[in-house]
Amino acid sequence: MWMSIHGIPVCGVAIDAQTRCAHYHSELDRIAIKFKCCQAYYACYQCHEAAADHAAQVWPRREFTEQAILCGACGEALTIAQYLQCHAVCPACQARFNPGWVRLFCYDASNLNIRLPLCPVLSLVFPSSNQLQCGASRGHL
Repeated sequence: MWMSIHGIPVCGVAIDAQTRCAHYHSELDRIAIKFKCCQAYYACYQCHEAAADHAAQVWPRREFTEQAILCGACGEALTIAQYLQCHAVCPACQARFNPGWVRLFCYDASNLNIRLPLCPVLSLVFPSSNQLQCGASRGHL
């Protein structure tokens, strides 16, 4: 199933007008992710798994300047870097996002290119270190 969200097609399972889906449907779940593999927006990675006929590809850190996050409240397209730095608030309309999504972008800096177990869409590439780093330490899913 797909729906036009602010004029942009978003695919997903039982999606609503702010990109909530059957998998993520709290008041704060209002982003869609553009998948690198198909350049299509999906409400979440599980929606991509359910609907796409191919495996997801991750966005490498060098491509975090790509607009790949869509605010379901206003339709603003954010770069991955903007999203990771926005403190779970849309910079355009101030709608709050689920802070648990940012938590999914944790990375083990000693591993140069990992897929996150809960969200195989993004890959983070950083210089070697033995520290575990994370975009946020709290939130819900």
